[in-house]
Amino acid sequence: LDKHIVHMDLPLGVHLQVMRWANHLNVRITMTPREGGQDGSCGNFNGNMADDSTEAIKSRIGQRVAPADLLFNVPAQVGPGGQHIT
Repeated sequence: LDKHIVHMDLPLGVHLQVMRWANHLNVRITMTPREGGQDGSCGNFNGNMADDSTEAIKSRIGQRVAPADLLFNVPAQVGPGGQHIT
C-alpha cells in the first residue's frame, strides 16, 4: 500500500510522525524528558512501564483533557461507508 509520512518537530522537543495510509492513520509521538517531570500519553519517564497504562495515567492526571486544551476540538463526522461529512 502507498503511504505518506509527515514529520513535525514541535516545541519542547516533541516529534510527531503521521503515517497516512490509504484508509487510516498511524501517529507516533516521541519526546525527551522535561525537567521537573511530565506525565501523559508519552508516559512519565520514570523507567517503570507498568505505571504507563491508560488506567494509571488517568488516575494521576484525570480522565480527559480540558476542552480549552484540545488541539482538535471538533468531532469528526463520518457517514455510511466511511465517507466524510463536511
